[in-house]
Amino acid sequence: IDDYKLVVKKFPESREAKESLEALKDIYVELGRADEYFAFVKGNSNMVISSSEEDSLTYQAADNAYTANDCARSINLFGSYVTKFPNGFFASEAHWKKADCHIKAKDFANALVDFEALIQNKYSKYYEKALLKASGIAYYELSDYAKANNFYKQLYIVSTSTQNSYTAMIGLVRTAVQLHNNDETIEYADQFINSGAAKDADLQETIYEKARAYYSKGDKEFALGAFNRVTEMPVSEKAVEAKYMVAKILFEQLKYKNSLDTCLKLKNKYSSYEYWIAKTFILIADNYYAQGNSFQAKATLESIVENYDGDAAVLAEAKTKLEKIKSEELNRSKIMQIVPGDTLIMEQDSILNR
Repeated sequence: IDDYKLVVKKFPESREAKESLEALKDIYVELGRADEYFAFVKGNSNMVISSSEEDSLTYQAADNAYTANDCARSINLFGSYVTKFPNGFFASEAHWKKADCHIKAKDFANALVDFEALIQNKYSKYYEKALLKASGIAYYELSDYAKANNFYKQLYIVSTSTQNSYTAMIGLVRTAVQLHNNDETIEYADQFINSGAAKDADLQETIYEKARAYYSKGDKEFALGAFNRVTEMPVSEKAVEAKYMVAKILFEQLKYKNSLDTCLKLKNKYSSYEYWIAKTFILIADNYYAQGNSFQAKATLESIVENYDGDAAVLAEAKTKLEKIKSEELNRSKIMQIVPGDTLIMEQDSILNR
């Protein structure tokens, strides 16, 4: 570098000076120090560097680092490029490759910033791909469901492949669920179900979420129908919970016998799902108690308290309900003991007053 600079300074009009400038350009670009080359040329030669050449050389310096798999350096160089040339000729490529490096470093927040920059330009060749990447990062890595929902909506509109359309549809269902937007959950679930493209596991998940949305809205009849449909599909966690929800809705509708029958079927069919079996036993106890069979209710709850060592919340619920039944029985027993005594006192007072 020093020798080439010396040639340019001492012999500015010579052929060797021009060759030295070309050599300096190659070296500075390779080192990722294009700005130093621009500064030297502007101060020490009659050459004029156009803005397009600065754009190109600044990007090339960053791209060289990227090609060499030096992501740490390329992130800095691409960052410098997009700062200096936000609308540069290679701005889209710079953001895309910079985002790729951020992902490799698991810096998903900064990767999303670059993808969002790409999404600003709907005519960029990276627009659809950026929406696909951004939606996945927002949902799975950053849990920013509002952003993910927005990206999935855009992706669905511009999708040019069945795979991207599929990703957008299931993404819209899942983000609506996470945002507790029951109306959108039902809307997008119906859209996905009616597409006819849903894979079995995703279809089951979608019908299940649709049922939950109806239940949350208080529309238990629609929820019951959807939950029943889920139970007809292959055995899974969703199928077990759906069966439980069918029994729960029947209980809430005061259909205790139907609810109890459903609980017993669940217990027999899904015996390996300990959490839901425990929840079902509690619901069985509720059904017994609602029908006046406190003995069976207590026995059921006691079996959970004594034998279940899984989810702490389920165990606490069983204990609370068991104590409540015992307390109510004790209170009734006290009332039965008090009533005859009070009646006797009232009769004695009546005799004394005559």
